[in-house]
Amino acid sequence: MLRALILVLATVFSLAGQAADLVVNEDHQTGTRDCAGNAITLNSNRNTLKLLGCTRIVVNGNFNVIDAVAPAAISVLGNDNRVNWSVGADGRAPDVSNLGNRNQVKAGDAGATERDATIGLAAGGLAIEDRYSCAAGSTCRADCPAGNCTMTCPAGAICHYGCAGGDCLMQCSAGAKCDFSCHGGNCRQTCATGARCETTCAGGDCSS
Repeated sequence: MLRALILVLATVFSLAGQAADLVVNEDHQTGTRDCAGNAITLNSNRNTLKLLGCTRIVVNGNFNVIDAVAPAAISVLGNDNRVNWSVGADGRAPDVSNLGNRNQVKAGDAGATERDATIGLAAGGLAIEDRYSCAAGSTCRADCPAGNCTMTCPAGAICHYGCAGGDCLMQCSAGAKCDFSCHGGNCRQTCATGARCETTCAGGDCSS
């Protein structure tokens, strides 16, 4: 009886010490997530993440840019996502299931999200009343074909933003490099001291 009780308690403490699978429900998340050997599910949109130690990655959201280091399996159910994966020490590629539309799931290097986060181009641009914040150190591209769109470019980022309609605002912080192209609509750029801003006005109302 005592031995059985000890085994039960050992099992309970063992399970309690295990980390739970990660779930990301918030939009516009950036940085690194360490799964510690568990799975991760992304239900949100427009995240730029580097994933470490994730045995299984499930992407249900849209417009996510993911660097996955040595995952065992990747399942992409959303649309317009980009997932770069790298193999582990055993050299095995992950099992990939891509059931969404306009997704890119391919072998890459860890660091692509910091170097190049392409958001919104595959589906025609940012949605109506959408706000996108580029991650520091990233190179981001986004278009606003219609609607009220805002793009924020922090220090250390390189941002390319095109406006073809609606009210477009680009906010460029000190230390950022911004390229704002206006081909229609009402375009406005705020450029902080120390930022490098270029604006091309080929149509519409432009102000800075």
